[in-house]
Amino acid sequence: MRSFACLLAGLTLVLGKCHTSGAEWATQRTFALTKAREVCELKFSINRWSAGEALGACYNLDSTKKVDLVLERISTGDDEREISVDECFDGFQKEINGCDQGGVSSYTNWKYSGDANAGQCNADN
Repeated sequence: MRSFACLLAGLTLVLGKCHTSGAEWATQRTFALTKAREVCELKFSINRWSAGEALGACYNLDSTKKVDLVLERISTGDDEREISVDECFDGFQKEINGCDQGGVSSYTNWKYSGDANAGQCNADN
């Protein structure tokens, strides 16, 4: 995996990796972005997140490719946090637009994984 790190606004450490093998977004990139916004609106933004909690979703992009989206709260503390649709989508769109095969990035509070994979989602996803 290719790694990168940068400092934004003097406070937010960003650590990320692009996947270097596996399926590519190719013509399904726009559909993957649509599904990322959808999962942020319908699942991730309505949750109250405890430290260490992670949720995932899988969407079929076509008959041979899927996208796996996972959001994890990495900040510590006993408080519960919420994430807005815009903050959620912004993290996922960086993985989808910034990495041809998807990637993983961690920010102050959240870890985002957007991964293009061969195959289809399981029925229980």
